[in-house]
Amino acid sequence: MHDESASFQVTKHTATLLSAVEAFSWGLHRLLVVGDDGTAIKILTQSDVVAYLVSLADKFPSIMNSSLQSLGIGNQPVVTAKTSMTALEAYRIMTNSNTTALAVLDDNGIIRANLSASDLRGVHRESLKHVLHPVLDFLSFVYAGNVPTPVVVTKDTSILQAMKMMCEYRIHRIWVVEETPEGQKIVGVMTLTDAVHVFCPWHNWASPKHLFRLDKRARMDKKQMILPRN
Repeated sequence: MHDESASFQVTKHTATLLSAVEAFSWGLHRLLVVGDDGTAIKILTQSDVVAYLVSLADKFPSIMNSSLQSLGIGNQPVVTAKTSMTALEAYRIMTNSNTTALAVLDDNGIIRANLSASDLRGVHRESLKHVLHPVLDFLSFVYAGNVPTPVVVTKDTSILQAMKMMCEYRIHRIWVVEETPEGQKIVGVMTLTDAVHVFCPWHNWASPKHLFRLDKRARMDKKQMILPRN
């Protein structure tokens, strides 16, 4: 298991959402929220917090309308694989880089696909031979000929729009590209960690009154976290 997906911690239901934001901003991916007796109440994820912050977008207009570039997001190196590689070679890069997804680029650096650990779901012993095929052929097999188009943004995209797209497509990272005559050239990546990190107090953006307490009345549905407001 990747350290990225194994990142986990336990917290009491009396913890503030602000404390969860701070934990998630350093790369933690999920929190097990427990009651006073240690009984599990829920698992809180980075995705839940990002969806909740999106629902409060009108409380943070200055940051939500800011571009990724102005916030310094999307400048870090990107883990990539070439279309000429086999899926097995690409997954080896993924494992060695301790990540769960990478961008698949052609020889000109243009993004052609996204490869993630989740693409292995449904691949059984009989079909495992397909990982020896080129990455795009493997993805074509996995998705029955309909390889998903990579979800991308540019440096001029607002963080709110990027966060909405991550929630809509249920993804943990979104590729940052620049438009060129040849196509979309990848220049960076934005992760859920990046999104949450911006709302930490040291950025002077977050307003603590809008980061409510987690308690037993809080609940989550499949799309967003719902917290009590008192």
